[in-house]
Amino acid sequence: MEPKRVLIVDDEEALANALGRFIAARGFDVAVALTGAEALARLAADGCDAVFLDNGLPDRIGLSLIPEIRKGSDAVIIMMTGYAAREEETDARLLGASAFLQKPFDFDVVAKLLDALPRR
Repeated sequence: MEPKRVLIVDDEEALANALGRFIAARGFDVAVALTGAEALARLAADGCDAVFLDNGLPDRIGLSLIPEIRKGSDAVIIMMTGYAAREEETDARLLGASAFLQKPFDFDVVAKLLDALPRR
């Protein structure tokens, strides 16, 4: 069985790389995108099973990517932000996000989210 692909979209490169190493150590194939445009290009080229999506990207708001991701993918979307408001979480879920992580987050929570990914 091929490993699941996870895309991490976050402009905080150190966090994206740390999260990527954690996820890769659990047997996943990981890609990192630092902007929304890069994320959409990677999704179009490679697809993925899950997206860890930061809301504060340099070229756009992460929430605005959710409908675009949904157009071509059924990937599980996990929203991440350091500036969470209740409305933001509600909006993310209404747009199609499966989970919402407040930064800084506990890697045990990330592990549980990964364990819950649908089997393909």
